[in-house]
Amino acid sequence: MNNALIETGAGIYKGSFSLRFAPKPEDKYIPENYDEECICTGLRLLSEGKTKEGLRCLQIAWANENLWAGELLSYGYTANWFGENDYPKALQILYKMVNRGYPMAMNNLGTMYMEGLGMKRSNRWAKYWLEKAVAHDCVFAMVNLANMLTLGPKKYRDYSRAVELLKMAMDKDDPEAFNMMGLCYHLGRGVPQDNVMAYQYYKLGYEKSAGPVSAYNLGQCYYLGRGVEKNLDIAQKLFEEAEEGGFPVQEWLNKNECPS
Repeated sequence: MNNALIETGAGIYKGSFSLRFAPKPEDKYIPENYDEECICTGLRLLSEGKTKEGLRCLQIAWANENLWAGELLSYGYTANWFGENDYPKALQILYKMVNRGYPMAMNNLGTMYMEGLGMKRSNRWAKYWLEKAVAHDCVFAMVNLANMLTLGPKKYRDYSRAVELLKMAMDKDDPEAFNMMGLCYHLGRGVPQDNVMAYQYYKLGYEKSAGPVSAYNLGQCYYLGRGVEKNLDIAQKLFEEAEEGGFPVQEWLNKNECPS
C-alpha cells in the first residue's frame, strides 16, 4: 500500500520517522476464496471512507482466522483506519497470530514495542520480536531491525549487523532496504562514508517505489549537490512528493540553507 502519512512529532529515533499508511484497494488482486473477497471489499470500502462497512468486512474474514485479515485489522487499529486507534484490540490480534507462528505479526509486534503503542516503549522487546521475525525470513523485519541498529539507542547499535540485514532485504528487492543502505553510506555506519554511493542507493530505492521516504532523502542530495550535481528543479519535485507523504520538508529546509 502507498499513500504514506506521518504523525506530527512521530520521530522514533533521531532521523527516523513513524509512517502510517492509508487503506488502498487491491484492484489488481483476484480473490481466491470468500474471505479474500471480504478483505478486498473491505479495503475498497475503507478507501472510500465507508469505515464501518469496511471494518465489518475485515472482521468477517478474521472470524475465520484469515491471517491477511488479521494483519490488516491489527494495523488498522494502530493507524486510525476505523475512526480511532484501539491498541488493545491490535495487540489481541497480533498475539493470536504470533502464537500461530506468523512472521509479519512478530514484526508488527516489534514495531509496536519500538514506538510504545498500547504499551511501554521497550527497545529490548522490539529487538526480540524483530529478530524472531527475521529468523522467519520476514523482509519487513530485516529493514525495521536495521533501522533500529543504525539509528536507535547506542546500546543497541550494531552497524555491521544492520548492513548484513539490509543486504538480505536487498536480495529480496525490498525498496526500503535500498533507501536505508543509502542512509548508511551517508552517515558512514557499517560502510565507508560515501555521498556518491548514498545518492545511488537513494535513487535505487526511489526507482523501486520506496515512496516519500526516498523522495525526501534523494531531494536532499539534489538540493545540496551531495553525491550528485545540484539540481533545484528536481529537488523541488522530490520534496513535493515527500511533503505529500508527510515528511517535514520545510522544517529541514529551514535548517539547511542551499549553497550558492
